[in-house]
Amino acid sequence: MFIKRSPEIKDEERIFMKRILIILVLVTYILSAVITISYANTSVSSKDIDQAVIEQLIKKYLVLKYESLKDQNFHDFAKLFSFKETSVGELTNECYQYERDRLNYFIESMKITNDKLLEYNISIKFNKIDIVNSNKAEVEAIVRVDCLYNYTNGVTNTIQNVYKFTLIKNNKTWLIEKDIYDDEFKQLYGYKTDFWKKIKNMKTDLLEFNKKQSELSIKLKESNLQLFKEIEEDYKQNISKDFTISPHSIPGDTYISYNRGKAAEYAVTYTDNTGTNSTANYNKFFKSFADNDCQNFVSQCIWYGFGGVNEPLSINSHDIPMMIDWWCDSSGASNYSGKWNWTYVPDFYDYVTQNYSANGYGVRGLVYDIKYIQPGDVVYTPSHVLIVSSINDINGNGYTDWNEIYVSAHTKNRLNVNITQLYGSVPPSNLKFIKIINFKYNAN
Repeated sequence: MFIKRSPEIKDEERIFMKRILIILVLVTYILSAVITISYANTSVSSKDIDQAVIEQLIKKYLVLKYESLKDQNFHDFAKLFSFKETSVGELTNECYQYERDRLNYFIESMKITNDKLLEYNISIKFNKIDIVNSNKAEVEAIVRVDCLYNYTNGVTNTIQNVYKFTLIKNNKTWLIEKDIYDDEFKQLYGYKTDFWKKIKNMKTDLLEFNKKQSELSIKLKESNLQLFKEIEEDYKQNISKDFTISPHSIPGDTYISYNRGKAAEYAVTYTDNTGTNSTANYNKFFKSFADNDCQNFVSQCIWYGFGGVNEPLSINSHDIPMMIDWWCDSSGASNYSGKWNWTYVPDFYDYVTQNYSANGYGVRGLVYDIKYIQPGDVVYTPSHVLIVSSINDINGNGYTDWNEIYVSAHTKNRLNVNITQLYGSVPPSNLKFIKIINFKYNAN
């Protein structure tokens, strides 16, 4: 028996079927939208993944370097670099070879001196990651490393530098092509340095360095016993006093004693620890000299240690302790007889040491033994100069050792950094220390 459907039921079925069709259309539309969105996100994610891989690659490279220093055993990072094949079939990368050899130099210097890196922490701020054609990247990063050594008395020391990396993608793998940065050590020892020769001669060079340092104080003791004793007394008592260099033979000759504490105070006030050439913390009363401000800064520290008045009128008037051949103000610096004594590293070195040896006027100092170096003294290299801002006699022997010296500087900006973080645990052979003695002028 069949039951005849009413017209109302047929209408309800038609309405139901329409609703089903509408739902199917909506589902199809939503699915197509999801697929489109997923496809778009896949494109964005690919770039994000590349950036994340690059960041991890650079961090791994830096960690391997500091693990090598901590373990005093080289952890090779060759697999992180790209290499080119030479005409004779050898694989080469100048940047990798430099970083490998430099790192081995630092490791060996620590072994010789028994210096140890106990802990470290690396912080990386990526300022730029530009990926070109999906297979080349240019990266700029600020790298800060906090280090605890066995000779820093439990105090963490920080070093920071700006790095620029270039990377290439080879067979879907990102590799470092270049690691570009500029620091104090590289200024002394660039890409052409034979580090293996230096490592081989390191013990001999260190003995020779220490011998030459001792000879400096022995020579002064023989030539000027009074000054030798006064330097020793000044060092032991850590006081500021007048040194007796020679009789006041000309009426009006006046000597100003050096306040080392004031010089060091100025040093840590007017710089920062960014490892850059930023002028943000510089003294605005003085002109700054772009990427070559290191000597300008050291001269300012010494000037303040000799009683310079840190206000514009005195500075722009070139008041004592400025001289006709040693001054700087808000618009320029001295160029006396072709000599930039305030701002140029070699000229300042000659000016100070010749003033001492010839009993001249102005800042007077001499190249001296590291054992007697104090805050306010100067660390000199042929291309750079830094001021000693503190000493930490960690071994308690009553004298200054290399790893007890903390320095401050401009270009690159450093704030009370242990000198070993800049130059390694063995002093470079062409580095000198200038002991600042006093300032002489004629008041008539």
